[in-house]
Amino acid sequence: MAAFDQLESLFESTGRCVSPLAAVSELSEAAIQFTGRARGEVLEGYLNTIVSVKRKDVAEAIEDFIARLEFVEEVAPQAAAYSTGRI
Repeated sequence: MAAFDQLESLFESTGRCVSPLAAVSELSEAAIQFTGRARGEVLEGYLNTIVSVKRKDVAEAIEDFIARLEFVEEVAPQAAAYSTGRI
């Protein structure tokens, strides 16, 4: 009964309807792919390596790029002087 309650809770929170067979099959396949690592460890590793990309207008992206270039051109000589001991 607890398994059915979990599947019902999953459906209520996500709208995804999963049969008990599908749930066990998915868990089994994942366990094989995880090769001995815990599910939480795998998920944490995945979440730490993904990048979210936000769309930006091309003109805005160009402005940001130019601003970064100007900053680098400003800071680079100072950084070079610092690293060679001239400051």
